[in-house]
Amino acid sequence: MPILGPSTAGNCCPTAATSAYFTTPGWVCRCSTTYSAYTCRWPARSTPTGCPTTSRTSATASALCSTCKKSAPSACSTRPCAKHGLIGSILLLAAGLVVGCQSRFNELPTYSDERHLLQVVVETPAGTNRVLHYDAATNDFKPEQRAGVDRLISFLPYPANAGFVPSTKLPASPRHPAGQPLPALVLAESLPAGTVLEVLPVGLVTLDRAGELEPVVLAVPARPSQRILPVTSWRELRQQYPAAQEVLRLWLLRSAEHGEVRVVGWRDERAAEQQIRQVQQKSD
Repeated sequence: MPILGPSTAGNCCPTAATSAYFTTPGWVCRCSTTYSAYTCRWPARSTPTGCPTTSRTSATASALCSTCKKSAPSACSTRPCAKHGLIGSILLLAAGLVVGCQSRFNELPTYSDERHLLQVVVETPAGTNRVLHYDAATNDFKPEQRAGVDRLISFLPYPANAGFVPSTKLPASPRHPAGQPLPALVLAESLPAGTVLEVLPVGLVTLDRAGELEPVVLAVPARPSQRILPVTSWRELRQQYPAAQEVLRLWLLRSAEHGEVRVVGWRDERAAEQQIRQVQQKSD
């Protein structure tokens, strides 16, 4: 699946995507007006070699494209973007580029179709204190609220990109009566909400949230160029970066509301993979 990101250079849709529409029909770009601003949606679908070069090699990780799928469009990534003139909007409509999303983030495959690598959907970027949450009803990412106010972490910002493994569901609980996707923390540079990233699981941390056990997958990007820590296993992470585990532990404890979290234990990538298989939806 492609990794989606915000618009570049102030444009609504990346130049590579709009121009590639004529040479690679799988790339589509949609701009729709919202009052005086525009909302940009640019799902991508093509073979890996068909991904526009700019999108594959951009310095910003959010615009990277790892593996692309030709048979069906990916989930949309919604971002605010610059205005386009009326003529430009009419041309977009005439070109048939205004299309609907056919995939939802929570329904994306657990493993990428072509490379069979684990996928994680980013909800809250690393480096922020504002908690974002995926809303399956709208297929969008919204600030998590408490009493009508956006929730902010009253501690250091997120040390990793927080998200979930698509097409997974943990058992129902009092806090989550309908269940929730398997949470994940991706140790990488900050990625915008809605980024779909191929990752390698390197560990599993189990949390006790007010009496409910919650497993969280620890992962690193599958692509070496996107990693900030050159590790691919729990053993390597602990041996080469022993402080990383302590940083995560302290953050998980101190960032929780009302001190409701306790770290139960840490396990390796094999345990993480086993946990993923246990909660993976059969329809995937």
